[in-house]
Amino acid sequence: PLMPTLKSLSKLVHSKAIWILDKQRRIKETLGQLPKREFVTGESFLYLGRHLRLKVLKSKTKSKITVKGGRFLVSLNSLVKDIEKKKMIRNTLSSWYKNHADVVLLKRVQIYSKKLKIPAPEILLANQTKRWGSCNQKGQIRFNWHIIMAPIALVDYVVAHELCHLKYINHSENFWKLFGSVMPDYEIRLIEAGVWGSTVAEASNNRARRQVRDSEQLAELVRTVSLETEKIAAASQQMAGFARTGQDVSAKVATE
Repeated sequence: PLMPTLKSLSKLVHSKAIWILDKQRRIKETLGQLPKREFVTGESFLYLGRHLRLKVLKSKTKSKITVKGGRFLVSLNSLVKDIEKKKMIRNTLSSWYKNHADVVLLKRVQIYSKKLKIPAPEILLANQTKRWGSCNQKGQIRFNWHIIMAPIALVDYVVAHELCHLKYINHSENFWKLFGSVMPDYEIRLIEAGVWGSTVAEASNNRARRQVRDSEQLAELVRTVSLETEKIAAASQQMAGFARTGQDVSAKVATE
């Protein structure tokens, strides 16, 4: 079967209803409504799940980028024309992301290759529109460099997932057993990936929807139980209210 743990994931989603709602709320608060990028001072960009504010500076030398104090500091040569600034800043940021994606992903691949006791494969960066990662028959793994914007736990999920595919190209039971041996909490991470991804997609007015799906089945599962989890959370809060009311009544009766 494509997803032998889908039934257990469904139970897990329901059991984590309040956690999912809280996670969605926190992500939405972090992301906000992402406007069209203008690449100007004050804009926020994600890196490993954290927001870094952009600050554009003037410089007498060539353009460069550094990260300091929770900010992207992009220095542009003062001779750069205004009409060219947006494109130059975008290209500078993209190059930074790709360079850091290369470093971070290589390190994570080495870590999980060692756990799986396999040689570290060749990794390639791509600008894929439908997936975070993929592998081919040559033993190469191709990663979407945008994954570097996601929290490290989700980066590790994608890395370990693709490495396991080097042994099992499908999603057989053996694949999930192998995956679970190196990442016992993969089901939780998969739910978080679905929640994080669907929330990012909503916040960005669907611009990122195709890039944030690691599992279409899980994304559908999270959407399907969304209303039910809200009901569960509401019922839980109502029960807690009943419990507090009962305690208050008991205490009152005891004192009378």
